[in-house]
Amino acid sequence: MTEPGQMFSDGKTYERMMGRWSKLAGRIFLVWLDPPKNLNWIEVGCGNGAFTEELIARCAPRAVSAVDPSPGQLDFARTRPAAKLAQFSLGDAQALPFPDRSFDAAAMALVITFIPDPAKAVAEMARAVRPGGEVATYMWDTLNGGVPLAPIEAALKAMGKPPSTRASAAASGTPCKAFGRRQGCNRSRHAKSASRLPTRASTISANRTSCRSGRPGS
Repeated sequence: MTEPGQMFSDGKTYERMMGRWSKLAGRIFLVWLDPPKNLNWIEVGCGNGAFTEELIARCAPRAVSAVDPSPGQLDFARTRPAAKLAQFSLGDAQALPFPDRSFDAAAMALVITFIPDPAKAVAEMARAVRPGGEVATYMWDTLNGGVPLAPIEAALKAMGKPPSTRASAAASGTPCKAFGRRQGCNRSRHAKSASRLPTRASTISANRTSCRSGRPGS
């Protein structure tokens, strides 16, 4: 039996349990985001590199700096052949080890609900991205059963054994305007997901003049 904490500290364990779902969700998200090629990216909370591979394969970035607080996850990420372009390093999402305006774009994949202060992490991403760049994050739509393990959770509930609440559950319902200036959040898109991996995503421009949120795959 895998201990709950092991999945987030051991890249191989995470790959076995969640890697395939992370990559599928990442592909849908990148299609929705539709960023230009040849950008200098920072990926915050890169984990074992599942999303990093998708970012490199689908967005043809000029460079990728990927940070995560887990040495075990980073060790696995560095073994991925398709992620050789990326520079993996230890880092805290709430205190990124980069100067202001270092990147063209920032992404955070399936991480934001596990961060103690989500708004602080997004503010750090915006700080590290040049004015006019894009800061984007997405997470399983936990409020509406949009997680790969939802069928198992439903079965547990039917047996009278509901699963425990996920970390920072409220963050999955935070609208993107909470991360930027409210008067600047003037674009949004909400629709029922057409995919089998429903997620919620938000983006803001690094100068916080606009933002959008929605469900990739819709």
